[in-house]
Amino acid sequence: MQTSGVSRTLRENAHRTVTRMEGLTRAGMTLVELLMVMGLAALVLGFGVGALTSIDVGGRSAVGLVQSSLRSARNWSVAQDAPARVTLNLEAGTLSAKGLAVIGTWHFEQFPLRGAFDLNGELVGGELIDDGFLGRALSFVGAPPQSGYEVAVHKDPAFNLEDGFVIQCALRPETTRGGQILRLGQAVTIASEGDGALKIEFAALRVADNGDRKAAGKAILRTRAGSLPPNHWSRLTVSYDRKFLRAFIEGVPVGELRESAFVAPLAESMTVGGGRRTWEGAIDSLVISAVAVSDVVELPSGVTFAPGAPPEIVFWPGGGLDRVVHSEPVELTIEFDDGVRVPVRVGLYGNVE
Repeated sequence: MQTSGVSRTLRENAHRTVTRMEGLTRAGMTLVELLMVMGLAALVLGFGVGALTSIDVGGRSAVGLVQSSLRSARNWSVAQDAPARVTLNLEAGTLSAKGLAVIGTWHFEQFPLRGAFDLNGELVGGELIDDGFLGRALSFVGAPPQSGYEVAVHKDPAFNLEDGFVIQCALRPETTRGGQILRLGQAVTIASEGDGALKIEFAALRVADNGDRKAAGKAILRTRAGSLPPNHWSRLTVSYDRKFLRAFIEGVPVGELRESAFVAPLAESMTVGGGRRTWEGAIDSLVISAVAVSDVVELPSGVTFAPGAPPEIVFWPGGGLDRVVHSEPVELTIEFDDGVRVPVRVGLYGNVE
């Protein structure tokens, strides 16, 4: 009986030892498998990190910068219903969006004369007449010399015309006698001449060799004779974009001057009429817009515009490309120093891809 008990005990101990060894064997296999998985994961991650380090995030963001500037200009043309453009400096690798913003509006409907944005002034001489271009209008017919409506716009920071402007108004001269129609400080003047021509001028600033802006006289545009017929309402538009100073009557070009100078600061008030010789006519619906410039965007290091990129892309009011400037969709290519070339395309309707 004792021998039988010992044998049973030995068998039980042997069974427990085998079971423990089997457990240890299974644990050992699981550990090996775990090590293999970790090794494979490290290998995969190693390849992934290598791939990520080969991506030039800053360089590839240049495509987004260019697309963003183009879309910003297009959105401006849609929101403001006014032209906008993106100017590219191919050598410096920079671009900037520019658009027109209305900064002053006067309709001359009732006394006291008031303008939009609280741009109100003082009238000396002149009167309101009922048969205006739209409603009533301001007339200087029969007014004493130097009659005019003066507004202190030079105190408004929005009246920065240095990069360009658009002046729109309706005019009806009573006679062919000339006189000052509008003066924006010492910066911009519009006057009529005795033969029905218009004289438009602005004080020009040019960049000297040291980078400073220096006074460079006046840029002067004279339209053709008879541009402003008497006893007839005509819609005048004067535009300057640091490429051309242009004048339009009823949308028809009547004069053009190639010019690239900056416009000098206003320094003084705006005067409708005024001057040594009173203009004998009526004015209505005066709107002044200035070119607003966004921050200059620089392409990252190692990124350039490929040769053949247009110097500027112009959007017409409403967002489409200006068909006078662009007869077909515009494409520019961004080139990276690793040889990659990425095209950016602007469709005729202004869509940026």
